[in-house]
Amino acid sequence: MLSVAPTRTTIRALGDLLEACKTIKALKQLHAQLVLNSLHSHRFLGSKLVDSYVQVCLLLDARKAFDEIPQRNNRSWNTILSGYSKRELPSETLDLYKLMRREGLLGDTFSLVFALKACMELCCVDVGKLIHADAIKICLDRDAYVAPNLVDVYAGFGCLDDARQLFDGMVERNSVLYGVLVKGYVKSCRGREAMHLFYKIQEDGVKLEPVLVIGFLQACALLGASREGRCLHAYAVRMGFTCSNLFLSTCLVDMYAKCRLVKWAFHIFYQIQHRDVVAWTAMISGFVLDGKSLEALDLFRSMLVELEMPNAVTVSSALAACVHLSAWRTGKSIHAFSIRSGLAVNVIVGTSLIDMYWKCGCEQYACQVFNAITDKNVCSWSAMVAGYGMHGKCHEALAAFEQMIAEGHKPNAVIFVSLLSLCSHSGLVDEGWYYFQCMISDYGIAPSEEHYACMIDMLARAGHLLEAESFIANMPIEPGASMWGAMLSGCKMHKNIELAERAAEKLFILEPDRADAYVLLSNIYADAGLWDQVRRIRTIMIEKIFQKTPGCSSSV
Repeated sequence: MLSVAPTRTTIRALGDLLEACKTIKALKQLHAQLVLNSLHSHRFLGSKLVDSYVQVCLLLDARKAFDEIPQRNNRSWNTILSGYSKRELPSETLDLYKLMRREGLLGDTFSLVFALKACMELCCVDVGKLIHADAIKICLDRDAYVAPNLVDVYAGFGCLDDARQLFDGMVERNSVLYGVLVKGYVKSCRGREAMHLFYKIQEDGVKLEPVLVIGFLQACALLGASREGRCLHAYAVRMGFTCSNLFLSTCLVDMYAKCRLVKWAFHIFYQIQHRDVVAWTAMISGFVLDGKSLEALDLFRSMLVELEMPNAVTVSSALAACVHLSAWRTGKSIHAFSIRSGLAVNVIVGTSLIDMYWKCGCEQYACQVFNAITDKNVCSWSAMVAGYGMHGKCHEALAAFEQMIAEGHKPNAVIFVSLLSLCSHSGLVDEGWYYFQCMISDYGIAPSEEHYACMIDMLARAGHLLEAESFIANMPIEPGASMWGAMLSGCKMHKNIELAERAAEKLFILEPDRADAYVLLSNIYADAGLWDQVRRIRTIMIEKIFQKTPGCSSSV
């Protein structure tokens, strides 16, 4: 035991020894010596001891050593917070941060960053706001390390106005700060705001790092902004980012595919040497999006030949290609592959299989797949409701919806579109009104243009044309072309020329080049024997060089 107080040199030497301990045995022995000499509670050595235990992944021992330090400072707290944060224990990290605050310490840059990262992992935006208040108290809310994490917390949970306010309050903005805000906008599908940052970053003179290029490419994909996407591609090539960054190359494939530049997408895809499942999926999805379903299925087969294991999204895209081709036999083969590979139980694959079988007219298989899904969600229920509706089985569709509610699933906006469309085609006006009101009052879903169009179609089909016109007049949104189109179809069905002319007039203003609207109005006049009006409309059509799209069917 030491008989005199250790000098600063001795303390430093012991600290170096603790850092040099690479084995648990050596660390335990040195810890024992520190205890024997009553040095384990020394603030500097105690913190070093905690850090050494963290490095060898002994968090319980680290916590015990930490608890032995009587007068802990920010360094001591940061050491233990760092240990729990690195081991991805967010709940314990936040508990430690709260304990630190209860002991009267305000923390510093590092402790705030550790706590904010824990909030992100635990989805605790309210706690994040409290930590933001702590940061303001010690004037660290605009710190170069703290501010990006604060923006990340707000943006990650959709509080983008708060995130933007923080961003705009920063005097000096770096690529990290831009990156987290762009990521937040993309995550919330607000591509336009993300692209505004693309122009702003050039004004600020901030260098585009690979992570920023990826974020902006994702925003271009959302908007179909091919010009900006090509600029980013050129920049990435000049900087050499595409040579070593597989994810960036995959984002380029996805961006070009969603901008309907599939040849460019395939060119990038072909140049990727070591393709992963994400790259294959992006290209297959791109072909499907562009209507090249045969190419999508050929690429899916090539993927299997190259022994790259598809994931649930890949299989879902391949099944979507089968739907476009009505290729139910190919879809059945993919179903068999999904069973062999264990993907059939996945809810994404299961829902895609249900959709494929319904749209190919295989009701029995659709029901079998649905019943086999153990973890059904609102998407799988929605596919069943839409499938029943597609085949005119309105009572089965409504029963499936009620069963979904009984099992505790909360419906979304998509399933209500299916329900309202079903009510429209089945003439269930009262039921349609019930579900429309239920959607708004019981589930707080704001009607979209699709919901309003379904309601107008339902009323018009049932002959309630004046009620449909009144409904349009009282809507809180401007009526779109789909709504006036539904009204015009209803007018033809019930031979109401006056309303048809009003609906057509609105429709021609919104979409002056829509050929089917002119054809429909011409047919309404023809049914009424108004041949002068028929000739007038057909003359307009000829002048505009409209062509009626021929019908077709396919079965593979």
